[in-house]
Amino acid sequence: MSTLPPAGAAAPPFALTDAAGRALAFGRAGGSPATLLFFLKHDCETCALAAPAVERVARALAPAGLAVVAVSQSAAAETAAFAERHGLSAATALDGDLEVSAAYGFDAVPALVLAGPDATVLASLEGWSRNEFLEMVEAAAGRCGAAAPSIESPGERLPERRPGCASRAHDPDVLPKRGGAHGPHAHHAHGGVSGADAEERASRREPVDGCDRVGGHRRQSGSRDRDAGA
Repeated sequence: MSTLPPAGAAAPPFALTDAAGRALAFGRAGGSPATLLFFLKHDCETCALAAPAVERVARALAPAGLAVVAVSQSAAAETAAFAERHGLSAATALDGDLEVSAAYGFDAVPALVLAGPDATVLASLEGWSRNEFLEMVEAAAGRCGAAAPSIESPGERLPERRPGCASRAHDPDVLPKRGGAHGPHAHHAHGGVSGADAEERASRREPVDGCDRVGGHRRQSGSRDRDAGA
């Protein structure tokens, strides 16, 4: 079960680096009016679907103060190739040991989190839902005092829903390196899933189109989780 923080919760702060070793931090109070976090991995088709839409929002709202930070579960070279292939220009942090991904508790990528200047979550989403992403963009634009931009190029219509791909934080071959449920890097943020539970969940997933597909959902206060599968 995903424990991605819902609206009203505190987004976990983090400090990572990009491929060049430059520090990228999130969670300091008094920063941008809104920050959009985009968790991804290079071989996820749903991440590839979402990336151009995230880039359009970043280009449109960055002048009004929106900060966009991508957090990649992939290696530096794979991440750079993904960014070039999909035109993603946002600052991209490398979550090499997957500790930040584990702290955010999502089951699937892409995972998107919109947070205010005090790191309070405004909206969060796993997988892809066109309507829910549009609502997230409207919230970001409102925080920045700007009009909501289009997420699509002229004549384009993105699919209404698409399931996400399994987070690498739950991969059976990654869990031992992170220490499983009891190792030095164990996380239980937001009621997080134990290593044993994550291993059991991962063992049930079947690969689809080159990645393990997992139904996503949005987390918002006062609303029930909704399946973001196709």
